[in-house]
Amino acid sequence: VEWAKKRGVVTVLNQNGVAYPAWTEDYDRINEELRELASSVDFVIYQSEFCRTGVKKWLGEPSVLSAIHYNCVDIDRFKPAKKTYSGNSIRLLIAGTHYQRERVTIPIMVVKSLVDKGWDVKLTVAGDLSWDSSELEIRTLIAKLGVRERIDLIGPYPNDEAQLILEKTDILLHLKYNDPCPNVVLEALALGIPVIGSDSGGMRELVGEHAGVLIPVQHSWSTMHYPKPQDVDNAVLLIMQSINTFRSESRKRAVELFNVSSWIRAHENIFSMLIKQR
Repeated sequence: VEWAKKRGVVTVLNQNGVAYPAWTEDYDRINEELRELASSVDFVIYQSEFCRTGVKKWLGEPSVLSAIHYNCVDIDRFKPAKKTYSGNSIRLLIAGTHYQRERVTIPIMVVKSLVDKGWDVKLTVAGDLSWDSSELEIRTLIAKLGVRERIDLIGPYPNDEAQLILEKTDILLHLKYNDPCPNVVLEALALGIPVIGSDSGGMRELVGEHAGVLIPVQHSWSTMHYPKPQDVDNAVLLIMQSINTFRSESRKRAVELFNVSSWIRAHENIFSMLIKQR
């Protein structure tokens, strides 16, 4: 940014969150760097209203022009496939880099609960397990609950395989706390896959009222909070009762709010305006 400013180059920051105590003990140092960056650019694009809220609290909102533009998805590439739902079968997915164990342990406990109720459930865990002793802990839990045949741990995956993984899914479970604007949620919605998550971060802005189920959790910057397994269990069953309606609403929301064409036009307008001003 310093190099650009010296040469009269316009700079735009895509703002995707701040550091806070529940996330890292090093939040002060990280936020000091972010504060300097945000105050140096010509324009800030927040990925969600939650991002703007975090900046106001932890950085102090920079006195530059800004706008909110959610991340985007190619809705022509990510299109719903025709699906038929047979009996009591459910395919669940969690995806991303899993730094917190609850993002994985809670869905595994939900699988056990649903199996006990007579459902044919499969859970795919896609992405890296990134806390200490994570693989041992998860495999121990799976064995303890007796759901080894129900869980598929596929580990890290390349971006170009994300669509194939999502297309095999009925419901995405995204329990990350205070997530600003997760791309995997947008891709799921574009494919007509409803989302279950915690009502925290930017998730309400993305999922809305009808494209999934968001479970209330305590709002905090100092401690992470997660839904109870029973609440996630209930959310899965609620969606499966009206799965086709949820699929339709998911696709509709992605088309209306996250279309890559609209995202590009918005950025073109911002860039053009800034260049004219300069």
